[in-house]
This record gives sequence, C-alpha cells and structure tokens, in this order.
Amino acid sequence: RRFLNDLVAANLGASPWRFDEKKAAHLCAFCESMRHVEGALRGKRLVLEPWQVFIAANLAGWVEAATGLRRFRHAYVEVPRKNGKSAFASCLVLYFATVDGEGGAQVVTAATKIKQARIVFDVAAAMARMAPEFRTRVGLVVEEHKIKVPKSDSSIKPLEAQKLDGLNPHFACVDELHEHPTRKVYDALDNALGARLQPLLFVITTAGEDLAGICFEVRERVRRILEGVEVDDQVFGVIYAMDDGDDAFDPETWRKANPNLGVAKSLVYMEGQARKAKASPAALGEFLRKQLGRWTSVGSAALDVDKWRAGFRLDLDRETYRNRGGLLGVDLSIRDDLTSVAWIVEDGADLVIFADHFATQESANLPGREALLGWAQEGRLRICPGASIDFAEVEATIRERAEFFGAEEVVFDPHLAAQMAQRLADDGLPMVELRQSPMNLDVAFQRLIALSAEGRIVTDGDPVLLWMASNTIIRKSGDFIRPDKLGPASKIDGIAAVVTALARLAAPEEEDDDGASAFLDMESSAI
Repeated sequence: RRFLNDLVAANLGASPWRFDEKKAAHLCAFCESMRHVEGALRGKRLVLEPWQVFIAANLAGWVEAATGLRRFRHAYVEVPRKNGKSAFASCLVLYFATVDGEGGAQVVTAATKIKQARIVFDVAAAMARMAPEFRTRVGLVVEEHKIKVPKSDSSIKPLEAQKLDGLNPHFACVDELHEHPTRKVYDALDNALGARLQPLLFVITTAGEDLAGICFEVRERVRRILEGVEVDDQVFGVIYAMDDGDDAFDPETWRKANPNLGVAKSLVYMEGQARKAKASPAALGEFLRKQLGRWTSVGSAALDVDKWRAGFRLDLDRETYRNRGGLLGVDLSIRDDLTSVAWIVEDGADLVIFADHFATQESANLPGREALLGWAQEGRLRICPGASIDFAEVEATIRERAEFFGAEEVVFDPHLAAQMAQRLADDGLPMVELRQSPMNLDVAFQRLIALSAEGRIVTDGDPVLLWMASNTIIRKSGDFIRPDKLGPASKIDGIAAVVTALARLAAPEEEDDDGASAFLDMESSAI
C-alpha cells in the first residue's frame, strides 16, 4: 500500500521521489547473475521470487527526483528462517561493492561476533568465486578475510562490534539483529552513514523475543511507518509474519509468513516443525518465532504479548479516569530491579492499566540496558540519580496517583515498603498490605493470564509494561502459581504491581474489630 501510494504521488509530480525502473531492474538482474553456493541448487543461477524482487526494486528503484540519488537510507527485512535471506543479502553486498558506481565503497557485514558477521560475507565470497567472468570484469579479488575491488578502491569486510570505529560505509549489512544483546553495532553503523551521498544500512533478521532490544525497537518503528502512524520517507521495511488470530498450524498461515515456502523452504520441513511444536511448549515458542515470525517467548512466557500489544490505545487519556476509583499496586526495589506503581480499573470487560516506572542511573548504565535510557527520554520511565531508587519520588507519585484516580486502595508488599506505607496511612491513604505468597497471588495471576489471552488488557501503549509482560513466566509452588522473571535482566516489576492490585480487585472487604482497614491488622509486620 505504501509503495502504490508513493507511486501515484510520484506519477502526479507531487513527490520529491520518483521510481526508476531501470535501476530497479539492474539490481534484480545482478542478483540473478549470481549462483547458489549450497544445497541442491548449488551452481545454478538464482531466480528471485516476487518478494525478493519487491525488496530489491524498492531499494534500487526509488530515487530523489532532483538528483537521482537513492531514496532509502535504512532498510529492515524480517522473514522467518530458511527463506533464502542470506543468499539474497550476499547479492546485495556484492552489488553495492562493485557495480553501484561508488568509488572507495566500504561495504561491511557486521554483528556482535565475527562468526555471525562472516555468514553473509562467506556466502558472498563463495558467490564471487563461482563467477569468474564477473570477477574479471570488475577486478574483484577474494581473500580469506576481505574482498577487494582495486579498480575502485572498494572492499567488503566482516566486522564485529569491537572493530566498527572509524567506518565510512556505503552499504552495511546487519544479519540477525534480534541476537544483538546491545545496540552498539546498530548505532555505530547508523552514526557512520553521514559522509556518503547515498549510504544504506540494511538489516535482515528473523523474529526474536527481547522486546527491550534494538531489533524490536527498529521493527516497531518500521511497523509504525508502514501503518502511517509515523512518517519517514527514507526508511524501507517489510515484515513477514503470522497475524494475531491466525492458526499457527494452518498451512495458509505458513504461506503468509514464509514467502519462499515451496521454494527454498519445503512444506515437508514445515510439517515436521509443526509436529514438534504440538508436542512441546518449548518447541512451540521456537516454531512461532523462527518459522512464523511471531515476537514472543511463548513456551515459557505467561502472557500473550501480541494480544497485549493489540490492547494499546495511544489516545488513552488518564483524565478520562480521574476520580474513577480503582486500585493502586506498588512493587518496590532498592537497586537493580525497577520500581513500579500501577493503577488498574475494570472498564466493561477490559482491564485498564496506567503505570509509572523507576530505575536507578547505575542500573540504566549497565550494558544491554540502553532501552531504559530511551524510555526515559520518552517520558515512560524515571531515572533516579545514583545507585538507589528515590523512595521520596515514589512516595510522591503514589500520593499523586491515589488522589488523581480516587484510588479505593493502595496495595503493597510489606517487604521494603513498611515505613513508606505507614506515612501514607497516617496521611489518610487507604493502604492495604498483601504479602507476595503464591497463595495470595494465584487467583490474580491466573486472571491476568486469562485477560491477556482474551485481549482485554488496555494500556496507553506503555512499552516498559509490554517488555515486562514479555519477561513474565509462570512459577509453580505446590498447587499455586505466581509471576516470575525469565532471568536477572528480565524485569517484571510492573506486572508484579498489577498482580498485587488485581489480587484485591475481587477480594472481600476485610475489617478488624473497630472496622479499620486491613492495613492495621498486621500481626507479623515490621510497622
């Protein structure tokens, strides 16, 4: 739709871009002059499938109307495994280093580790070795760690994260961005694009499970651009994946997500992967991610991330819920974990959630935590200076939210919260203690899981809470379950705050002999 709309605008002269069919065809013809280097088709010429033609034509065909320079500076292609992405990327690597007309072109295949960076490089080198006429015509020399084009002083190199300084790339290929634990490689390449007239940062990846990582960040921006929510005419993107509600075991879903099904990827292979997925929850997660392009940690995750994301209401306004009542749930930490304050209320069949999140500067500066700083810039997370959470700021937020929403109860775990809760209670806030035992959390957590599966969680697009939802797993304790996290770096504090509040949503009112709040009846509390 975006392509067709842009084409109409270009043909009407109402666009700064035009589509050059000759340039589009040139790249496609180049790719089809290369040969397969492995498998049953080894030695035979590549034949681009329609989806590959579409990508190549977009990258090469769209140019500035005034100058003829290429339009796109960033490209993101997400496609499940075994759809021929490495071979296609290798063709692009060779093209931009040899016949694109760029003198001194630096072309790199980059990853955090050299082994990953070499995958596309090695395929490109093998393609070049199998094309002697091409090598002679462009003067290409294939070495073990470098491909050189002396005539134009151009080169192709595989590079790992530690060797990206001082680059001036004409074309940079990043393979499997979802495996990158930090944003270092992507940012280094992105920041190095400025000195070329028409550079291109090309990402090709399968889906992953880290919703706080750089890959998901890039993917979500591409999705917003394709949906028209955000405008950036110099970003190209295409995502092949199942849609929400699709049957993962229906061959039609397989075809939707795998554009090379029946070509590079066999139906027999998919049937075998589907059988494994049906037999094992862990295999199901891998099947959905790697074969159907679904970003989720299904198989271990408790909450349906896709349906949680579908409940985003970007126009959701807190003012609509002023004095609505509802409950506040509080989950506190001191240092490494995050602290979250979550307000919940039932709105018809939906559960509406607004949350505030806090992290320490020390925690946000750790490797792999770059997303925290990004969320802070977006106003989604507050960074507390130093190495400790600012409890005074958290306490002020609880007061503000309780007053704004007219919260019926502020539900907290007495661990870490005792003194704060006492001060708030002394000021008249309806504080209620809820110890974080599996028995206390079981029903609430099961309810949250059900609401998530039914697509009844509504938020204002909170990316921090979405990330925490993706990190949440089920931990069994006897006959009960409670939320737990995938690992030390996978924070779930916002979900813990929601479950804490949800545990009181349908709970019967508790009173002591004087009719006071349950907060006052704390036999073993430190307060």
